[in-house]
Amino acid sequence: MGQVILRDANRLGLVAYRCSAKSDDDAGAYSTSQWIAEDTSLARLTTLHIEKEAHKFSAAHYTIFSATERERLHGHNYFVSVRIVATMGDNGFSADYNVYKRRIKALCDRYDEYMLLPEFSPYQTLSEVGDEVHATFNGRVLRFWADETKVLPIANVTVEELSHLLLSELLASAIDPDLVEVELTVSSGSGQAGSAVWTAA
Repeated sequence: MGQVILRDANRLGLVAYRCSAKSDDDAGAYSTSQWIAEDTSLARLTTLHIEKEAHKFSAAHYTIFSATERERLHGHNYFVSVRIVATMGDNGFSADYNVYKRRIKALCDRYDEYMLLPEFSPYQTLSEVGDEVHATFNGRVLRFWADETKVLPIANVTVEELSHLLLSELLASAIDPDLVEVELTVSSGSGQAGSAVWTAA
């Protein structure tokens, strides 16, 4: 609804109320917040943005580029944010902020201070040997403590893959029937992030 513009008003069955502050052109006299539905069955949508300082985790990884190239082992402080589009309820709320804040925090805690390895890389094989996880890449074996390692069901440890994984885990417990769209973003630093989007059928 926030994207409705003047020429769509009749098609969507909307009416406009004039702003108190008028501009020189007619279109500028209306704001998106002042369109209301004549048809009360038309859903009111709102977008929530959840970005909390606590929604972060520190983890080690390396990105695999090919059968012979990979990054050196290093770490990131990953930040997780979520955008939720949901229908407005009669009480003026949409999705429950607190529910999703707790879920996001739990996801971050799950991966905090672990070595992250991809289970499905075509260029690397993993095996458990005693209390270690062995990663064989390009003829070399890298050894990690098993209790400090998370083997993830992804092909590579990238922000793109992590965003899809965390989004699926965020929605795994339950999907609120009022949800229309959820976008989860994982950032590994300033100006570097990947997002995954779920949309209701």
